[in-house]
Amino acid sequence: MERLAVLAAAIAPALVLLGYGVAKGRGSWQNHALWTAFLAGAAVAIAPLAAQGWLEDTLQLGRLSPTLDAASTALLVAAIPEETAKFLVVVAIAGRWRDARRIQDIIVLALGAALGFAFVENLAFVTSPGDWQTVALMRASIAVPGHGIDGLTMGALLTMARLNPERRWLFWVAALLLPIALHASYDFPLLLLEGGAAPSWVGVAWLIIIGFSAVVAISLTNRVLAVTLSRRFAAERRAEMSAAALILGGAALFLAGPLLGASLYLLSRGRLPFSGAAPIILPAALGGDLLRSGLQRRRGPLALP
Repeated sequence: MERLAVLAAAIAPALVLLGYGVAKGRGSWQNHALWTAFLAGAAVAIAPLAAQGWLEDTLQLGRLSPTLDAASTALLVAAIPEETAKFLVVVAIAGRWRDARRIQDIIVLALGAALGFAFVENLAFVTSPGDWQTVALMRASIAVPGHGIDGLTMGALLTMARLNPERRWLFWVAALLLPIALHASYDFPLLLLEGGAAPSWVGVAWLIIIGFSAVVAISLTNRVLAVTLSRRFAAERRAEMSAAALILGGAALFLAGPLLGASLYLLSRGRLPFSGAAPIILPAALGGDLLRSGLQRRRGPLALP
């Protein structure tokens, strides 16, 4: 029974956030390209995770100062390999499927690749020896949505590349570099805190970075979707969630943050820094965005996301 609970804790956050992407992109769960992106993202996750120890030894990160060690690990060991793997999945594999013909589909595919990656990473952490319940709650509310935020950012910029073929390479570069920057910015303060030598303000900076990343990803995604849904490709929508379903889903996701935060704080007994505040930010941001989408969709079929 406990094994089933561990498996559910590993995959449920990814599927919930994938539902958010399907609703936002007005897509379908039956889209083969979406599941190709998810499964390919899960498959490529094995290489960066397996190579992390080798990279740390090769780069001799243990000989650096705590700050340089955290920065190098965040950028060279985590952000660059992981975001590059997701980028290649979207550009070289999932984006070539016939089911990805609509311009806005690339946003959902990038999110799918990121969440497939997050599922495998989450499974590795949750099944590790220790307090798996606390790990699962922390990753469900922060780490997995963090991967989703990076995926949304990548997908929005790749969509801009489709919309602006004359500047395609510029947006492709941005679609790789900005998620790398957001990923490294997320990991760097966390690694400093885990090292035990960071001042208290680093935790506050980490919370600010999480919130800023969510604002960037959601704002960019909404702006790009507004453009795509105003074009002829908007006529190719698949079956959509109703406005009521979006509002209920958004409200549930919005309320999940405080519940996860309270649960994590109680399980950790206050041991984890900012354990009550950090889990609130990303679920609340994504839930609030879904609520907004549902309220706008109630205004009529031409309402933007």
